[in-house]
Amino acid sequence: MKRISPYLGAFMFVVVGLYFLAFPGSLAEPSIVLQMGVMVIAGALLIVGALRDTVGIGSRTFDWNVLIGTAFVLLGVSVGGSMIQSAFSEPGAVGWILGICAIGGVGSLIWFGVQTALDTRHVELDPEPSNARLVGVVLFAVVSFLGGMAMWSIVL
Repeated sequence: MKRISPYLGAFMFVVVGLYFLAFPGSLAEPSIVLQMGVMVIAGALLIVGALRDTVGIGSRTFDWNVLIGTAFVLLGVSVGGSMIQSAFSEPGAVGWILGICAIGGVGSLIWFGVQTALDTRHVELDPEPSNARLVGVVLFAVVSFLGGMAMWSIVL
């Protein structure tokens, strides 16, 4: 996880920058600026957490996994806020389906962030993940993507 975090953080910076370049009028909307600001903070935490083993803030010292876990929680809050806002603007059943998908997807992202920050048994923070865990994560990502595409095609 620590190996790909700086790339994910940099990708988040690029996404936010491209979004504001594509939609410059969105800088006038406080909710969008807040969501994108939270994404920028999450991206910075991902990069710093990947490059440093510990970070001191005042008299407290935080391990890298706390920073990366907090970044995932913030990312979930940012994406969740956007998805839920979109869900309430959709009429009828489409809004409910989007809302349910948002809660499920964002809930899992926030759960993963909390587990990473607390270094629980549910996440593997070793520098070299086991092959079985890697295969499991890849399969989970593929199934999640295909499930999302199927749900999206049903909604549209």
